[in-house]
Amino acid sequence: MLNYRNYSTSSRYKNTTAIIFDDHRMFAESLALLVERMDYFDSVHTFSEEKELFRFLLNNESQRETFFFVDFYLLDKHCIPLINEAKRINKRIRTVIVSSVMNAATIKYIDSNKPDGFLSKLAGFDEVLACVTVLRDGQRYISPVIEKVLEDASEHAPVHFSKREVELLQYFYQGHSIMSTAERVSLSMHTIVAHRRRMMEKVKCKSMAELLTFCRKNGIVGDSETAR
Repeated sequence: MLNYRNYSTSSRYKNTTAIIFDDHRMFAESLALLVERMDYFDSVHTFSEEKELFRFLLNNESQRETFFFVDFYLLDKHCIPLINEAKRINKRIRTVIVSSVMNAATIKYIDSNKPDGFLSKLAGFDEVLACVTVLRDGQRYISPVIEKVLEDASEHAPVHFSKREVELLQYFYQGHSIMSTAERVSLSMHTIVAHRRRMMEKVKCKSMAELLTFCRKNGIVGDSETAR
């Protein structure tokens, strides 16, 4: 386990920005204050609206090194599409997903997307500092409490859904029909039906209600407020 108390805050990162994005402004601003205490970054910015975030990224130097802290659950979706778009705009972004999620299936899904850092919301200043320092050295960081969940779950073989399947499941959970979902993801209705059938086979269930119940129970889909 990483001994994060050995890290120092003695040097500022030159030409480096920190961005905190969360639809809960109070959490974003609290984390920003924590990050500012490091005295590492030239600037620290908080955002709660996607349009404001992307406007900032587009208007600033695309090659400026940026540490991007983002909550996993955002309103009616998760942060992976947001991260992918941010990386498209700025190739030097280092992503740190911050979440209170403790469900093994959801943690494994997040980890499968290989964020540079994965912080628990239980983390204090020392651990946030450790995360930034490890990322600066070109390594990944995962909170010890999250690593423990992964270790405890390693003996079990969870049901694995692809990124596309998780996206579709979230739309189904929100009550979208096959037609509406197909329009939103630019796929044919036939393809959506095929995805749905394969997901039901994975879970060994016979109805969408059973599939969504399973996914909700395992933290794969959920409302932003309850999932946090």
